Amino acid sequence: MAFKYVFNSKEVEARELQGYKIIFGLLDCYKPILKLNRSVFKSVLEDEKEAPLFERRLFKKLSGKHIRSYCNNVKDESSDDIEFYYRCRLLQDYISGMTDQFSYDEYRAMMVAD
Repeated sequence: MAFKYVFNSKEVEARELQGYKIIFGLLDCYKPILKLNRSVFKSVLEDEKEAPLFERRLFKKLSGKHIRSYCNNVKDESSDDIEFYYRCRLLQDYISGMTDQFSYDEYRAMMVAD
């Protein structure tokens, strides 16, 4: 009954499509952080002046809780693959932890839709 009349309604499907667009749009916005090599990302993490400005500004939007989790999981002796995994988790955890309204507002701000 629910699948026939609720989950397949045009309104629900429209909201679902909007949600996908917002999530994938936000992931795309933060992609430049993933394109950095490990040493450049470390300079962004440490807010060094020679770190790329755009990526530093993106990074500053991330929550401290997720950054601390990243730092706790990544050690200097960690392989580059492990570091990259936790960097992906950093962004995924940040975006998945957003409320619907916050993610919508963030998406609109990043897409300059206001």
